[in-house]
Amino acid sequence: MHGIARLALAAAIGFTAAAQAGTLTPSNALYEIKVERIWNEATHPAAWPGDVAHFSPGIGAAHSAGYRLFADGAIATPGLETLSQKGKTMPFDREIAGAQDQGAVGSVFMLSPVRISGGEVSAQFEADDEHPMVSFAQMVAPSPDWFTGVTAVSLKRDGRWIDSETMPLYAWDSGTNAATTYTATKIEQRPFVPTALNRAPMFVRDGNPVPVGKVTIRKVR
Repeated sequence: MHGIARLALAAAIGFTAAAQAGTLTPSNALYEIKVERIWNEATHPAAWPGDVAHFSPGIGAAHSAGYRLFADGAIATPGLETLSQKGKTMPFDREIAGAQDQGAVGSVFMLSPVRISGGEVSAQFEADDEHPMVSFAQMVAPSPDWFTGVTAVSLKRDGRWIDSETMPLYAWDSGTNAATTYTATKIEQRPFVPTALNRAPMFVRDGNPVPVGKVTIRKVR
């Protein structure tokens, strides 16, 4: 057997052995993300806004480790400002598309509003080795500039795609408006202050944040 043929055979044997040993991981994975709202008058009675309470349409993406849709301590982009104040996914979608053009974002997904407590919405997206993290955001409405979501959740750990994970969702304050209650007249915040978990009385009990929902991320294939 020629040297090149022996090398090819050895590589094939090594590949098969590794596959049989379960050490190979696909370079991409399809996930479903499901958002459930648990925010209601019983869980968050302070200044409850009534039947108009809802999660707005949302937007999310699979992305690289260096990208952030939003981040604790970061200044909100115009996209996050508009989403958190008006529940609109534009211009957030354009910002994400720009990051997609630069290679920082892969698959993008949209979420429908969640208008009732106990309601849920879902979407699918693909993650890959270049974009192994996921983030999303939805407005907590009505509100001055409050939203919920997750930021930079790693889907590939120890070299393997996770099967599933369920996490609580908390209210965040984008730092773009100074009003402090659900339906107060908006008060312009200039300059913006850093995005942070919302510590308003309606979202805190005994000093701890109270979840407004939960998110489940499940690998489809």
